[in-house]
Amino acid sequence: MSVEVDNKKVFEQVVEEGNYIFEVPMPAVAAPTQSRYKIFVDAKVVDEGIVNRSKQIPQTPADYVDTRMGTAHSRWMIAPGPWMPFSMVKLSPDNQNPGWQSGYEPAYESIGTFSYIHEWTLAGLGIFPTNGNLKTKVGDQLSSGTGYRSQIDKKSEEAPVGYYKVLLRDYNIKAEVTATTRCGFKDYFS
Repeated sequence: MSVEVDNKKVFEQVVEEGNYIFEVPMPAVAAPTQSRYKIFVDAKVVDEGIVNRSKQIPQTPADYVDTRMGTAHSRWMIAPGPWMPFSMVKLSPDNQNPGWQSGYEPAYESIGTFSYIHEWTLAGLGIFPTNGNLKTKVGDQLSSGTGYRSQIDKKSEEAPVGYYKVLLRDYNIKAEVTATTRCGFKDYFS
């Protein structure tokens, strides 16, 4: 399989039969450009068309990391928060009930707190923004409307390296968290 952009080969890969998804890097452009592409399989054109290209922000391997991966059943060791290596804080959202596997479960669409410590069998120092009547219990991971826990807008959730953001729907508060080696920063606003 190979790909040409403006009659120049930019990608070539030997593949076995099956379904694949490839990301084909193209040469950078300084201004908006329309280019023609062709996709070849066994030297035969299987698709061709036009691709609109524009100047892009340079990417690093860290831009491909999704820190939510591997967080299910994390036991506080893995969470989507902005952690620095060997840091004093490991700030992250918590959405599971307390217990052996408490922490962050990507399937749950609520958050109970943002805590500063996530380590093997150790967690705590949770802080959570709310408005309205005072509620003093977190609430259940599966019961909407219990405690101060909030449903989240999963489409607004971002978890790249060093940053976490989500919209807390019950309070209409956008929560953002980041961290350094010795402290965590939170920004809550509606």
